[in-house]
Amino acid sequence: MAEVAHRYPGGIVVSTGTMPGADDSGMTVDRIGVPAARLRTLPGLRAWAVRARR
Repeated sequence: MAEVAHRYPGGIVVSTGTMPGADDSGMTVDRIGVPAARLRTLPGLRAWAVRARR
């Protein structure tokens, strides 16, 4: 996803879960308070969808 965000013309906001040691330099990353591995559960998917809708 980082490669897509870097090459997207005009910039893009990436919405994802938290990841330990993540390097967000050079792009805008909207991190929600849910670990990335938990985004595959219904509560995680709901939290991501609500945040991404904004």
